[in-house]
Amino acid sequence: MSTAADVNLALDQNADFGVQIYWLDPALTPYQLLSPMKMEIRTMDLATVVHTLTDGDGITFSEGGGLIQLVIDKTTTNTMAPGSYMYDLFVTYQENPTTTRTRRLIKGVLTVSQKVTA
Repeated sequence: MSTAADVNLALDQNADFGVQIYWLDPALTPYQLLSPMKMEIRTMDLATVVHTLTDGDGITFSEGGGLIQLVIDKTTTNTMAPGSYMYDLFVTYQENPTTTRTRRLIKGVLTVSQKVTA
């Protein structure tokens, strides 16, 4: 079993944030994605959850296309203090016709850049 990929992300305070992930198997076939999915952004000591995304609330995906979209609106990014945070993304997928699996797909540091314009 492979471990989560290290993917560092960056966003700007008071700006919409979005990223797309295409998840393909070694033969370049998209994984069949399923609900639930969840991503938490936490302080570096992991003690405090700063924001949570779930499917239907910040996470959208195409079931057969391997596409996962993560979105945080500017109202939310405006409330995030500048600095570094830890995050990870758990996804559910159909491994084969009879087996559904949950996997920690990506993890890393999310950096919030401070806004200058009020």
